[in-house]
Amino acid sequence: MQIEELKKCPSAEICWYFTESWEQFRIAGRTDIIDGSNPDCVKIQQREKAWFSTSVKSQLQYLGPNPGLPFLSLII
Repeated sequence: MQIEELKKCPSAEICWYFTESWEQFRIAGRTDIIDGSNPDCVKIQQREKAWFSTSVKSQLQYLGPNPGLPFLSLII
């Protein structure tokens, strides 16, 4: 799902399925896009705190190409 789609329709759901236990977990809710244009300073600070508290390897997962595009491997 693209950011523009979420801006038009902010409802979203994530789902995990565990094949061994046959369990499925779903979380549904309303999304809130917190990008540089968001006027809420508290939300911006929370976003930055969350981002910088993750490892570099975790951050790199978000910087990859869009699905279907080639992936360039980075050595860190």
